[in-house]
Amino acid sequence: MEEQVQQFATVRGNITALLGESKGDGLLQKSMYIFSIGSNDIMEYLFSPLKTMTPEQFVINLTDAYAIHLKNLYSMGARKFGILSIPPIGCCPFARFVSNGFKDVVSACCADKTPFGLSECLKGVHLCKYRDDYLFWDAFHPTEKASKLAATVVVSSQDPAFVSPINFGSLRKA
Repeated sequence: MEEQVQQFATVRGNITALLGESKGDGLLQKSMYIFSIGSNDIMEYLFSPLKTMTPEQFVINLTDAYAIHLKNLYSMGARKFGILSIPPIGCCPFARFVSNGFKDVVSACCADKTPFGLSECLKGVHLCKYRDDYLFWDAFHPTEKASKLAATVVVSSQDPAFVSPINFGSLRKA
């Protein structure tokens, strides 16, 4: 995320150069900054053969690093943060997704034919015929249909189990 913060600093400079300091700052303060954080970091840690710290220390370090990045963004004018955090790993609410029309909530659409399709989505691997039937595109990412469903939830749901303290639609209007 450090690289993205540096890129934001560059973009911020370009915006304020084009619009002027006052209008540029106003635009940045009204804009939404949406982050999907942690999943790649945790997967990298979990699958790393050399673990240099305990899981607890890893989470503390990761949380501290994200806090620093968010504070840096705030100091550059970002105010409205939407943060998509990590769902419980190994614990998917299958029933919810099945009721939304998914026929396969275990296998990946783009994967090898091994159980659960845990290979990378590369040229030559099996590609499912009906993508909308699958919850997962590959071993880590949802399909387009699952992503659209998730986007609808974070934008408009009032359920605190999914969005807290407010949904992204309300954050946009704040």
